[in-house]
Amino acid sequence: VTSGTPAASVQAAAAPYGAEFPVTLEANFSRPYRAVTSSSNGDFTLLDDLERLIRGSYIDPRTGKKLPASVRRGNTVLVATSQMPQSKRVGRVLVRAAKAGVQVRFIHGRATQSASSRALQKALNKKGLRDSHFKICAKGKSLACLSGLKGAIMHSKLVMVSNTFTRDNQPAKGAIWTGSANLGGRSAEQTYNNGMTVYNDSKLWAETFQMWKDMYAERNIG
Repeated sequence: VTSGTPAASVQAAAAPYGAEFPVTLEANFSRPYRAVTSSSNGDFTLLDDLERLIRGSYIDPRTGKKLPASVRRGNTVLVATSQMPQSKRVGRVLVRAAKAGVQVRFIHGRATQSASSRALQKALNKKGLRDSHFKICAKGKSLACLSGLKGAIMHSKLVMVSNTFTRDNQPAKGAIWTGSANLGGRSAEQTYNNGMTVYNDSKLWAETFQMWKDMYAERNIG
């Protein structure tokens, strides 16, 4: 339990997801082969993985067809990123998920807004979508979600998908991705960065979800 978090607020699911949903870990990397200044430089492996995770909330990769409406509306995608300059791909698939009925929540820091983040904010907060919202964290002189200290910033990189599919197209629950990369631009395309996805770990999902909720609520941790 993270210091300062009430123990009662961090509870694992009553039971694991079952034998058909084994805990699985997948690593992903971006390894561009040219200098970052090259316009032709890029490795989209990490972005491909992020898009796949989010897409699995509304499309079955085994058939290429949309999941039933009741399933899509029961799914959730939660994201936090410190910045996303020149990022388009992940934002596009998040908007598609929202339009398909998936609940989408996005956290971004105030200090690092860009044309891409403002465009995604406008798209996710647009009237007519069932349940999506783009939130900017800033607490007074702090630019963070949790810390109230002057100069603090929101620096997390996190994508959580309640129901999706693994790389092998196996149904998965509680997918949690985190890593060193921001969502696009130089960070996930033109520089070396890493990511890690954990599936089907109900305790990890419950604890990470509590942390994400604290960030979204801008809970004061002192």
